[in-house]
Amino acid sequence: LRNRTGSQIMVMNVTNTLQQFTGISLAATKVSPRRLGSALMGYMTHPLETTSMIAEKSEFMRNRVTTSVIEVQSQIDDMLLNPSKYEKVRDFTRKHGYFMQTATQSVVDVITWQGAYDQATSKGATEKDAVRAADSAVRQTQGTFAAEDISAFETGSAFQRAFTMFYSYFNMQANLLGTEFARSMRERGFSGSPRMFYVYVTGFMIPAVLSEALVQAMSGQIDDDDDDDGYLDNILAIFFGGQARTMFGMIPGLGPVATYGMNLMNDKRYDDRISTSPVFSTLEAMGRTVFQYPYQALATETAINTKMMVKDVLTTLGMVTGYPLGWIGRPAGYLVDVNEGKTEPTGPVDFTRGLISGRHSP
Repeated sequence: LRNRTGSQIMVMNVTNTLQQFTGISLAATKVSPRRLGSALMGYMTHPLETTSMIAEKSEFMRNRVTTSVIEVQSQIDDMLLNPSKYEKVRDFTRKHGYFMQTATQSVVDVITWQGAYDQATSKGATEKDAVRAADSAVRQTQGTFAAEDISAFETGSAFQRAFTMFYSYFNMQANLLGTEFARSMRERGFSGSPRMFYVYVTGFMIPAVLSEALVQAMSGQIDDDDDDDGYLDNILAIFFGGQARTMFGMIPGLGPVATYGMNLMNDKRYDDRISTSPVFSTLEAMGRTVFQYPYQALATETAINTKMMVKDVLTTLGMVTGYPLGWIGRPAGYLVDVNEGKTEPTGPVDFTRGLISGRHSP
């Protein structure tokens, strides 16, 4: 359930893919922005050469970036040669359903590593120490799923881990911020407040605000001024709302309750619920597919929400078969709304955005 739910949500999730780039701001807590900028320019100029050089120097990065790419390519070739093998395709989607996120995250990893490596060597570190410093910067600012890096809260039985889906990023971010704040206080006391403010801006504020802005932009909400009072309230909602959601995401167990309380203050009824885990949201979709829609079609005159039904049916098929079919519900549901006249795209850009996100603008 946990693996298949993840693939239904994350496969072809463009919004989450773009959010991976906010990791560069997190990297700035360990690496100077100047070094990151230089590493970015170097990667943009020679991407393959830079990645190959890093893989040669660091076993950690070789396993993190290069090995996964080779494995993906080999499995794709195998499926093309044996297209009838259902199990191979299903296993591939289970292992590599996050391929879009992996691709963008690899770019951030390479830039972070190169910036940290250059920073260490400029301070006189040996080759071995510079590689270790760069590996550490990637691990601490971008996260890792290595067994030794998983927190105790995320371990346990399969049932327990169903409640901690997507928590690793927030856990890594909380640990990073806590470590940097504690180090500033230990080394400089209250005189280290400028450093602490810098860590807050680069390690918390910028990633949170940019992530929220991306969500709003992809849902068509960012430039919505339906009450004709200007865009200040939208800006404030993105600035404070994004940080609040990120902060709540760092709180294990109580985070969803806090998010629910914040959602009650907006005018969106669809988010007025406590989401303990995406697994249970998926089970609800399966329940509606098996029980609610047939009942509504046969025994009642209640109108069926066609868009929701399409998304729920595809999610159910994806959960049963193991294929990541849930993402198809986003463009399919949007096309249903357009066909039924519930939304009218303002142009090609808005129509494309709606197909990608599955949500229509106001």
